[in-house]
Amino acid sequence: MDRRPNYRYSGVGGSPGEVKCLTLTIITFNVIFASCICMGVCFLLELGGAAYMLTNGIRGSHIENWLRHRFYYLISVSDYDERSSRIMNIIQEWVGCCGSTGVLDYVRWNKVIPYTCYNPVTGNAWYVDGYGYMGCVRGFTRFLETKAAWIASVALFLAFFQICCFVAAFYLIRLKRDYQKSQDFLDSR
Repeated sequence: MDRRPNYRYSGVGGSPGEVKCLTLTIITFNVIFASCICMGVCFLLELGGAAYMLTNGIRGSHIENWLRHRFYYLISVSDYDERSSRIMNIIQEWVGCCGSTGVLDYVRWNKVIPYTCYNPVTGNAWYVDGYGYMGCVRGFTRFLETKAAWIASVALFLAFFQICCFVAAFYLIRLKRDYQKSQDFLDSR
């Protein structure tokens, strides 16, 4: 009876980090260095993104112009595009806003003001003290502004994880070099 060796991983599960470390033990130094360079670039991008989010935030950035144009487009096609109408209704209901800049967006284009533009408790259009009638650009940026710190913290956590992977890769390089030296020493005997 032909007995074949049974290869098993010594661990339960298989996260991408484990797979990456297992493949790094097989491949050459150049590929490991390329992986370290990619991790360094990712680290710099994550750190830069977190710094940008913490210093600038959402309000006053280029996303407001993009949102304004996008909401105007969704309002303009909402009569005959069910998907656009559904997107606007969901945003207006959950964010508590109406139109791109306010209720008058629907009035100017002679469109029916959807029921999601009204507060279900008061029956009036969405109004926030200190801000006035809430358009979706302002409402959505206020909604994202509260999430900006979380976004930055996730980016910083990923940057920390990249540092750990970077250190593990260099430790792996050292182990591989020591192993090759010991093999060369044993082969020379």
